[in-house]
Amino acid sequence: MPETNTVADLFGPVSNSYYEQLADKQSEVDISSVIKSIPVTDLTEAIGINDKFLFIREIFNGNQESYNEAVSKLNNAAQTF
Repeated sequence: MPETNTVADLFGPVSNSYYEQLADKQSEVDISSVIKSIPVTDLTEAIGINDKFLFIREIFNGNQESYNEAVSKLNNAAQTF
């Protein structure tokens, strides 16, 4: 009996596909090691928008001016070292 191919045979496992090669390359370059090597020079750039609003709401009781003053003082303190 002759062997017949089905549609499922066309979509079987592909070895060494483009996506597998891409995944291998991404694992070689670890983004966390790149981020760790960049020093923080300004807290306003380092604090994300969600964290900023969380800090203002929870730590500074909704007072954005107090938050800005605290971040400014911390930025200036870091420059004195």
